Amino acid sequence: HNYTLGEYLLHYLEFYGIDSWTERRVVMKRGQIVHRQPDNVHFSLMSPQDETHDIGSSAFKIKDVFAVYRNRYRLLTNYNFKNGESIVKYLVNPSNTIFTFLKEQ
Repeated sequence: HNYTLGEYLLHYLEFYGIDSWTERRVVMKRGQIVHRQPDNVHFSLMSPQDETHDIGSSAFKIKDVFAVYRNRYRLLTNYNFKNGESIVKYLVNPSNTIFTFLKEQ
């Protein structure tokens, strides 16, 4: 199955924003996501150098980040998009603001 960038993004937002990350552990060295006993306390991301060291447990405000992912997932899955309209636009530049990278003189 060929996925669009928007579909990949939705899966990512769903995984971290909706699914229970308290029941999963990301093991970087093996490139796996494994089940663990739920604790509702911390995000678990095992160090790629030392699989016994959980570097995710000290992630600052990770629950707030996941709350933003949950919000964006819900917006994107409940918004009435026009046929063929990209969901990515609503994450990158939702207000259609024209940006300039030149400093005004």
